[in-house]
Order: sequence, then C-alpha cells, then structure tokens
Amino acid sequence: MREHTDMDRHILGEFQIGEESLLGEIIYNNESGIIWLKLEQEVPKGIGKSYGSIPLIVGKLLTGTFISLYQNKCIKNHTQQFSYQTVIFQSRYMILGPTQGKYNRLTCELENGLQWSGLSQVDMSEFPTVKFKGLGEHIYHWFNAKIKFSTSLSNDLFGFPRKEISRTIERLTMEIESEEKQDVAFFVGVRDKVISLISFAIKDNINIEHQFFTDFDDYDMINGQINYSERAFYSSEPRYQIFDVHLYDYNFTLQHLSDTADIQDALTKLEPIFNLYLSLFRYRHMPPEMIFLNMVQALETFHSRFFIMTKKKNILNQYMSGLVEIRILIILKSCC
Repeated sequence: MREHTDMDRHILGEFQIGEESLLGEIIYNNESGIIWLKLEQEVPKGIGKSYGSIPLIVGKLLTGTFISLYQNKCIKNHTQQFSYQTVIFQSRYMILGPTQGKYNRLTCELENGLQWSGLSQVDMSEFPTVKFKGLGEHIYHWFNAKIKFSTSLSNDLFGFPRKEISRTIERLTMEIESEEKQDVAFFVGVRDKVISLISFAIKDNINIEHQFFTDFDDYDMINGQINYSERAFYSSEPRYQIFDVHLYDYNFTLQHLSDTADIQDALTKLEPIFNLYLSLFRYRHMPPEMIFLNMVQALETFHSRFFIMTKKKNILNQYMSGLVEIRILIILKSCC
C-alpha cells in the first residue's frame, strides 16, 4: 500500500504518437484519479502540431517496462516562443506491460466491502484466541462472466524479525473472469456495475486499492504450477471518503443475493438508479439542491423501468417509508 496517496508520481519514458517517438512523463495521482501524459518537443518551424483524442498510446519507461494508455484526450496544447511545444493528454486507463487488447480476468482489491461480503480468513469464534482459516469464496455468473468474491490478507504477524507493532489488513477481492478474451471496456463495465451494487447495498463508498489483468495464455511453469503474469491496471477513479456505515444499517449483504439468479438485466437497469442514489455520499461538494434532484430522478427512473403501471405517488410513499430499497432487493433475488 502507498502511504502518501495524495502525492503525484512522475514516470519518465518514451511514447509513440503516430509516427513520432517522443520523450515525456506520466503524472499519476491515486487520490484524485489523475492519469496525464505530458510531452514536450522542439518545433523547428515555429508551429506546433494539433492533437485530438487518441484511443491508444504505447510507450516504454526508462526502467524498461512497457506501458499502454487508453482513451487519451488532449487537454493542453501550447507552443512557447515558437520553439517548444507542450502537449498533455488525459488518459482513462493505464496498463503496465506489452500492448495487449484482450484479457481473461480482472482482479480488484476493494476497500470497505469486507463486512458486506461476510467473508473472512480470520476466525475469532474463540476470542481472545485468533486463528487463520482457509480462503472462503462466493461465485456468481453475471454478464456472461464468472464473478468470484474472496478476500486478500496482509499479515505482519508472521514476518521476521518480529515487530513491536504488526498490522493485519483484510480486503474484499473481486475477480471477473471470462473464458473468451475480452477487451478492457468489457471488464471495466462489469466492475463498475458490481461496485455500484455494493455501494448501494452499504450506503457508502467503495475504493479500488489494487487491480490487475490476467491473460491465460501468458504464464510460466514453476515447480509444475501455472504462474500467470499480472498486468497492473490503473484507472482514473478518484478515492472517495469512507463513512464507516454500520453493518446493521446496510440495505442488504452478499448473502441476500442468489448464487443461481442471473441479475444481468436487472443490474443494467438499476445502474443509473444506483449512481443517482450514490450522490448522497459520493460527491463531497455537490449542493443539496442537486442531491435532491438526483433523488427525484432516481425515483422517476426506478418507477419507469420497473413499475410503469404503479402510480408515482405510491412509489414516493414507499420511498418515504423505506420500501424502495426492499423492492430493489426483491428484484435482485427474484431474477431467474
């Protein structure tokens, strides 16, 4: 884990822009979700080039690591004294490793989802004795992919030499796996839908601590075991404030979702409703009037997508009595 997530990281390298190879730096900030590519070049004729949006920019860092930047939008293009041109691209995704369009699995380590999952590798049933048990998991089949929830455990207790202060950190891990290779947009789309579902369920934000892609054709054999290469994946989501909502205040938990139901269609319809609902706590500086309008729009969307024959007044009364959350859970549990 990075201790200073609010600091910019500057990564130098050489990048391919069209037919040109230019020196530049990547500016990455985990706290704000910024991924920028800054390029500077001499302008022999005094007039710099014009750049728009570039779907893919590939490069090689000074460390020798290959890197790929996706969905790049030019946000600054300035020529100084007719001699130097500065160009800045804002990227949506960044993947470390050789350029590769499709993958089989995306693994995400999530902050603030452990209680919702009900999973843990720590057994405290005989407290104060603490034991570590096997890895539990829940598997679902949504969006033509296998979604597996488990946990990752970072435990300093077994380190050597022993420290006076040891930390044990356990996070919810989500794996999105497809037998057929899929592009980055597919995995990100599924990831965002599931994270919106969890955020709605816990009435709080979810942050991505770490994520990486896996290609089942990219592996090494070590002592007879398959060891897949992991391609570190960075996306431009900022870190959100965590409010530590109590478990008893959740709308529902993972155990309430059927492991046989296909919620693909329902979750696709619910995603914009969830995103409007999340404005209650996701955006720090949103005016109360906008939050109110988002809640009204969420109710309107929920009504039009699921209960078109029900009078809007009844939906509003159900919201005021807390029944809308219950009806959403019933929709998710009843999908077949």
